[in-house]
Amino acid sequence: MIWILIGLNFLLEIWMIVDCLRNRRYLWLIAMIVIPIGAAWVYFVLYKLPELNNRDMATAAAGAAGPSAPPNSVLRELEETANDVPSLANHLAFAEALDAAKRPADAAGAYERALAVDPDDKTALYGLGRARLEVDDAAGAVSPLERLVAIDPAYSDHEGWSHLALALRKGGDMDAAITKLEDLVERSPRLVHRLLLSRYLLDAGRPEEAVPQLEAALAEHAEAPVYLKRQDERRAKLAASMLAGAHRRMR
Repeated sequence: MIWILIGLNFLLEIWMIVDCLRNRRYLWLIAMIVIPIGAAWVYFVLYKLPELNNRDMATAAAGAAGPSAPPNSVLRELEETANDVPSLANHLAFAEALDAAKRPADAAGAYERALAVDPDDKTALYGLGRARLEVDDAAGAVSPLERLVAIDPAYSDHEGWSHLALALRKGGDMDAAITKLEDLVERSPRLVHRLLLSRYLLDAGRPEEAVPQLEAALAEHAEAPVYLKRQDERRAKLAASMLAGAHRRMR
């Protein structure tokens, strides 16, 4: 039994040391090195346990309540916690609750504060990019989304790429948006990604480039397993319609 407790304490210390480094609480890190047994538990009770509770609260507010916004009381509590204990988890909990409350401008500020703690946090980068797009700050959305796809290209099923392309397009750089989607298709040549690239190419007046993308998408769909064919059936019909339209525009 004693060895199990020692092992659990060791795992807790490692967890709390990692959290200290991530949230830049270097004095606590020193305390854990000097007092290895008690300091980790004190840190867990003061910081990590409230973070876990508040993250669960934000998730419940955003999810269990369905389409309705989190209550103002929940938002106030999350904001106070983020101000009192400005850790990455607390900032993210508040930002995600603001997202659920349809307050993108406020959510952007909370995501920015999360990134001040960890500039490479993928949730914060993605959230900030989306929030800035929602408030028509396309130029401001580009930087976090570019950072996101550089760190984790497949994050959220490659959604960072489509948002990045939209930000570039809204910012007036259609060619750059198309280049990003070409990079996406090279990395993940799925029907949905070829379809998105083709739509941008057609909107840019480049049907001759859209045609091979749509033909490749339909060819791959024809060879796909049955379950994928069913899943992408509507997209395949759209691709066929777009291909016919592209051919008409080239005549």
